[in-house]
Amino acid sequence: MKKLLLIFVLHFSLFSFGQGIADSTIAQFCNIALEDYFDSANTPSKNNKFNSLLIETEFDTSLLLQTVDSNKLIFFNTKQGVKSFLDKPYKNHNGRSIYGLKYHIYNEDTVDVVIHGYTIDNIKKKSMSIGVWCGGTIGYIPTARFVRKESEWTYLSYKELIDLKLK
Repeated sequence: MKKLLLIFVLHFSLFSFGQGIADSTIAQFCNIALEDYFDSANTPSKNNKFNSLLIETEFDTSLLLQTVDSNKLIFFNTKQGVKSFLDKPYKNHNGRSIYGLKYHIYNEDTVDVVIHGYTIDNIKKKSMSIGVWCGGTIGYIPTARFVRKESEWTYLSYKELIDLKLK
């Protein structure tokens, strides 16, 4: 009985009280993903007619980049709402992209960073259209994935993840 109790306590302590991933490490992962995403030639930010990119996140934004390339990043959370960051008249924001930044931790050895978005359009006095971006038809693929092998983290870009999925 003592052996069974000892095994249970060891198992519980190893897997329940282990160290989590620090916010600073997750911020580094988010910053790498932001740089890769907004530095890409395929990103709408290259043709951005607005002076900043709006990014919704629940993460501590003091640890995140404030600019990428020539793009100024403005972070807000759901409680603040995007409306407080849009200048009036709102109709000047037709075609504006709003981005979202999230991360998911899987088993303490894998962190996915996801950048998603939507576009606001056809802004009228009391209505607007919102176009939510589709991730495609080949299933879930994060913007960036970080995998820990032993004590080192490996970065997998969106393109590398697609290539792995299509093999």
